[in-house]
Amino acid sequence: LIKQAGAQLATLGTAFGARLELHAADCAALARMLAPFADSSDDTCGGQSVWPLIRSIKLAGPWPLLASGACLVDAPGLHDDNSARDAAVRHYIEQADGILLVAPCRRAVNDKSIHDLMPLPLRAEVAEHGFLGDIAVIATRADDLSRAELAHNLGLPEDTPAPVLAAKRREYIQTTMSAAFFRGISKQLWPVNREDDADSSAGAQRFDLPVFVVSAVDYTKLVGVRHNDGESSGLFASPEETDVPALAALIQRRALARTHIAPAATANGG
Repeated sequence: LIKQAGAQLATLGTAFGARLELHAADCAALARMLAPFADSSDDTCGGQSVWPLIRSIKLAGPWPLLASGACLVDAPGLHDDNSARDAAVRHYIEQADGILLVAPCRRAVNDKSIHDLMPLPLRAEVAEHGFLGDIAVIATRADDLSRAELAHNLGLPEDTPAPVLAAKRREYIQTTMSAAFFRGISKQLWPVNREDDADSSAGAQRFDLPVFVVSAVDYTKLVGVRHNDGESSGLFASPEETDVPALAALIQRRALARTHIAPAATANGG
């Protein structure tokens, strides 16, 4: 089926406007079938990759996360050199109920990355319109850890255990990314409970941008989804420590909130 589909779409005369449906019994099989259409590496499926011709790929399946009504869109980043992709992501942002900013852990430890993910004018606009609660940051590949380098960057002893380093990196990324998000935004646009530590009243709950430091690889290994792919990194003692369950819970809560708000708004407006 992969070769047949690749051959079909590789011919420009039949590629444009074509719609192809693929069905698979499990996620692994589906991933293999999608590779020619989604993977941009040159050696994908023996050079049969046709991803430049693909406008969009839509996936549906019996996944608990989507049972809440959530619809996830994997959009290109902002400032894409390809004007069509840049226009597409801005269209999605305008239509979205929430935005998940994604960057690898190695980039997320640098607070400059928040500007790359979401420039100041866009962050200020989000704050001005009261949509800060609809933003979250995801730092991926938390299982990728260079012990000596990370210990040096965090100012910790070189013999610090790797799980401790992972936990400290998580804390650092969460604090740094949340602070960087508000940098440059007028304090008049900040939430009332987002004040400098010196100005905060004792015991007051501080608003911080939700930041998840996740390892999808270790999560799938710890819950038994990923078989025959070696052991987990050992950085996380449980699936919960990978932050994947917490991220899924946030997405589900927000999706359920939208499905409850929308009918009420329609009724009141009608």
